[in-house]
Amino acid sequence: MVQNFSVDPEVASELFGQTGKVYAELIDDVIKNILGTSYQFVDSDDDLKRRPMFEQNRIKCRNLLYSCHFAAASNILRQQRWFKACCTEFSSDGGNYAGFAACLRSLIEASGDAFYALRAVPANLSQLYVIVRDCLARKEDTALPASIEEVINLMDHANRHFSFGEKAPDEKSIRKNIDQKKKARQPDASAAAIFMDRYDHPEMARQPWEYITDSKIPGGKDLYGELCGIVHPTASSVLWMFESGPNPNSYCLRGGNDRTEILDLCERRTEAISLYLQESFNSSLLILKLLNEFSLNEISTKGILESRDVPGWAMECERLQAAMRQ
Repeated sequence: MVQNFSVDPEVASELFGQTGKVYAELIDDVIKNILGTSYQFVDSDDDLKRRPMFEQNRIKCRNLLYSCHFAAASNILRQQRWFKACCTEFSSDGGNYAGFAACLRSLIEASGDAFYALRAVPANLSQLYVIVRDCLARKEDTALPASIEEVINLMDHANRHFSFGEKAPDEKSIRKNIDQKKKARQPDASAAAIFMDRYDHPEMARQPWEYITDSKIPGGKDLYGELCGIVHPTASSVLWMFESGPNPNSYCLRGGNDRTEILDLCERRTEAISLYLQESFNSSLLILKLLNEFSLNEISTKGILESRDVPGWAMECERLQAAMRQ
């Protein structure tokens, strides 16, 4: 029996405004579609080499799309749990201010993992659209160009790096290989270079504070700092439980009003929280939307994403669609 981590749209709206409601409803619909997806990977090189070239190309590209779906789907499932945890800590038993802060901090940290690891995938997948489409249709019966093979391998590493923490190829050696191809004037060497420019630090996972420091989200650092100050013993996580007494320097321990504190935090940090929700889900949603353009019904989410107004991704969708038409 699959556990249900659906987020109540009304609770999400009370906490995070319209953005929270949109994601609560959309993510629930997406998860109903992706649960039960099966992936049949072919990992053996020996097995591949025994097949005709058009079949080798088809399998390589199918494996790539499977790994894209696997990474996107697993991220959505994980982030929904943090989203749900935030709402649960607010709505149950009068709220839990410390629990809410811990869950929101975890959602923000996980959003950094998702954003920095997966944000390059949609752009590169759109650039590969024509050749992947033809490979799936068994129209490519010659070996793929080396640079295309390299990009496919790098994208697969990006997905595995996110999903399993698997160490990806060393960035210096990749860039050295690219530079050598450029010096030899190989015209297709730029494809892998473009991927490397879009993909930050493929050789290692980053620390949460590095994501926050590099984030361009307005107020993101202040929000994260405040959450850390609630989770750990600081003035902000202690004094809210006291009230001033009738005499100077006298205090009364009341325990505080958790629900009020949570709502105050969300009201003051609305923009940053909304943008972190977008970082949590949008790269994965874009990957799923792009996968709908390929002829693999087992990883299709058609009918769910096409008509939805997802915050922050209208221009990105237009850009990716333009890249696919080139």
